[in-house]
Amino acid sequence: MRIPLPALVIDATEHRWSVVDGEQRLVVLARFVLDDALALTGLEFLPDQSGATYSRLPRPQQRRILETQVPVLRIEPGTPPAVARSICRRIQTGRRVPDPLPSTAGRPAGGDASGG
Repeated sequence: MRIPLPALVIDATEHRWSVVDGEQRLVVLARFVLDDALALTGLEFLPDQSGATYSRLPRPQQRRILETQVPVLRIEPGTPPAVARSICRRIQTGRRVPDPLPSTAGRPAGGDASGG
């Protein structure tokens, strides 16, 4: 499966880079692939792989994971500190999940969920 991954955001304005957004994704990928320490659970797709660690996945799936490109956005050296802070703040506030749209499936036209 080729489900796109959200971009990692790296602050490269200092000598030592830091992860602004995506640290948990990096840690989980490392623990799953490199350490072989996590098992798959709660899978929406490929439920037959539930409980599998990386080493127990079929080789084509392992290869697909290793070949997956993770987009990286880099806050470049020379970026004014106020702009870097603004980028970080925008990323943090963008994490709010919007309320789902009300579903109209299975409802009579013009009626509510109870059919009225």
